[in-house]
Amino acid sequence: MSTRNSSVRQTPWWHWLLILALAAVFGYAGVIKLWGVADFSHVIARFDLLPLALINPVAIVLPMVEILLAVALLIPSLQRVALLGVILCSVMFAVVLSSAILRGVPVSCGCLVLTEKPNLHAAWWALGRDAGLLGIAIPLYMWRRLGFLDHYRE
Repeated sequence: MSTRNSSVRQTPWWHWLLILALAAVFGYAGVIKLWGVADFSHVIARFDLLPLALINPVAIVLPMVEILLAVALLIPSLQRVALLGVILCSVMFAVVLSSAILRGVPVSCGCLVLTEKPNLHAAWWALGRDAGLLGIAIPLYMWRRLGFLDHYRE
């Protein structure tokens, strides 16, 4: 029998499952983009939102940020800030995709596959994925912020 304080709770298994899912998506997306950085820079250029001088730096930095967020999600003391980063990135992705959809610009998001043919249908699917990521990350962040999942003592 444990002599632990009853206020200390174990992190629920579903929390780790959702964290692992977010980390897998962001880690995979970052690695794919970093390996295909030239293709990813073309994907970014198709959105027609950034000045030409910023396309390559963003194509290099964004995948590294995604990989860093994926790693940080797996470290309990960094999860809250990593979840905030996931939320901010997902909102940014959603805004960029929405802009392309509203302007009728056929794009591929470059999220998980860099060789996808640009079209509005793909942009809508990517926007749905972003909504799903936000649907996972926001509640996890709020639970962490409210202290419901901050009890990692063993």
